Amino acid sequence: MDLGVIPIGAAPKDMGVFTETDCMLQPAGFADCSAKDAEGRLYVFFDGALSRVSATNTEAASTLQLPADVKFGEPIEQAADTVHRVFGVKLDRGSSYDGHVVYSSDFTIESSVGIAYSIELIADERGKLAEFVQRTDF
Repeated sequence: MDLGVIPIGAAPKDMGVFTETDCMLQPAGFADCSAKDAEGRLYVFFDGALSRVSATNTEAASTLQLPADVKFGEPIEQAADTVHRVFGVKLDRGSSYDGHVVYSSDFTIESSVGIAYSIELIADERGKLAEFVQRTDF
């Protein structure tokens, strides 16, 4: 279940799917850059492949559907339970640099192009889901 319009580990075939980007297409592809789509998802590319995609409750369109059908604003523990059930991964509870609750998995989920990635769920100050992240380790 990919969060973005392209899966983790893939290179975009059409940069026109993004509304904002600092990616510069070169003859050999493009280097490290970022982009944003119309639904408010933020994409980070490393060596031309998608390494991270995220959505936040403040930037995402109200129509954006998150993987596992979790919802922004639901209790972070409920979102973590749903992700655990749907993806079959263990999520570890921790804290962000600003003290908010974070749940994260190991790099055990496989994208549709075969790249292992993790999921991170980040809470706001009220303990509600505020950010959903899929990222790989490259």
